[in-house]
Amino acid sequence: MSCFLRGWKTEHQAEVKECPTCHHKTTGTFPAEVVAPVQYGPRVLGLSTYLQVFQMIPIDRIRQLFFELLGQAPSGRTLVDAATRTGERVKPLLIPIREALRRAPVIHVDETGFRVEGRLWWMHTATAPGYTLYGLHPRRGQEGIADLG
Repeated sequence: MSCFLRGWKTEHQAEVKECPTCHHKTTGTFPAEVVAPVQYGPRVLGLSTYLQVFQMIPIDRIRQLFFELLGQAPSGRTLVDAATRTGERVKPLLIPIREALRRAPVIHVDETGFRVEGRLWWMHTATAPGYTLYGLHPRRGQEGIADLG
């Protein structure tokens, strides 16, 4: 855990300079990923996404974990948004995974029920050697499997 915690706080400052002749002010810029005065960085948000998506830990438990380890509990919306942004970034990778599954001589498909906001949904999977595709759907059976693409 020490490598995760090392350097987990970063401060960015932008200087403001004023021309002594014309008094025009120029302000420095922040890195593109800095969009708010206070925000969680990529390590915290990446760990949150991993815990949500791969370990399937509920948001409230992730918040509790962060509070116990870091003394801060990001909002549930912050954690959900981080996972959503990650999902958008990896969407292009789904195309070759779907193509590989379509070309595979045999695939395994399965579904497992679990709760999403208190309602029963289904986690559908399609698997072949080297590839696994996951998808959530409110229905089980052919409709949910077809939604995987």
